[in-house]
Amino acid sequence: IASNRQARLETQWTSAAQDKGAASLAFVNEVDDEDGPPLPSNFQYLEDRYAYSKGYFHPDQAFFVSCDCFPTCKLRSLCSCQEGLVSSKYPHGIDIIECNKVCIFTYVKHLSDICGLAPKFCSCNKTCINRVSQQPRDVPLEIFKTKGRGWGVRTVEALPAGKLVGRYTGLREEADKPGCHHDFMFDLDGHETSSSTDEDEESYTVDAYKKGNWTRFVNHSCVPNMRVHNVVCESLPEKNTPYIVFVTSKHIPPYSELTIDYDPKATMSLKQIARSSPDSSQCLCGEVGCRKWVAVHF
Repeated sequence: IASNRQARLETQWTSAAQDKGAASLAFVNEVDDEDGPPLPSNFQYLEDRYAYSKGYFHPDQAFFVSCDCFPTCKLRSLCSCQEGLVSSKYPHGIDIIECNKVCIFTYVKHLSDICGLAPKFCSCNKTCINRVSQQPRDVPLEIFKTKGRGWGVRTVEALPAGKLVGRYTGLREEADKPGCHHDFMFDLDGHETSSSTDEDEESYTVDAYKKGNWTRFVNHSCVPNMRVHNVVCESLPEKNTPYIVFVTSKHIPPYSELTIDYDPKATMSLKQIARSSPDSSQCLCGEVGCRKWVAVHF
């Protein structure tokens, strides 16, 4: 039975999600009497977007990648946003370039020759197949108390492999900025399979401690059922500010916990290094082949 605070959180979060057209969220604790998950008193729910720190410079929209597909993108070979992509399966570290927001003048341009205004963004409509991460989350989720691993997230419905479940949201900050909360940070470097980045590149992170959504409760597993991908829209690939999206890597039965690998670069040979790192914790996933230790800073 939901407690008073837990019931209020469920109402508030579901309302904020549904304002964005997303499916419901529920809080479930069948383990103990904890009154909902711990959160800062002024926590702000963000279903599908980042909040930005003061002084953030938004990239010039004139340089956005865009396409002239109308009314929707059909062939990858003819879409400027997808130029050079030969497969719908993206390896880690490769940015997925989605179409940008629809400009209202786009439709006027196509429907009437008397309008001379050029579209600022892509010409395709909001249901375009190259706007997957921009669609409202349609998966009802439960934030539930686990046995021994704090709070987690599980799906109410069965999910097929390749299903995009949602975006990781929070406050977009400069990486390694003092005052960030490492347990809730997700780096936007896009180099999960690389040990280094260009020293001259700007580096950012998303801090979900005071602002964020259900993804802040997704637990680690050494054998996860979701993978992390970078999606670029309303920005430039060179700015290193993609959206982080969670995509299922296998069929997931109803009421299964959703998990990701917090440290996909890790191998069994790194076990001793991880143990000595201040950013690592003992892994409790319980999977066969568990690495025993895991980095807690994504």
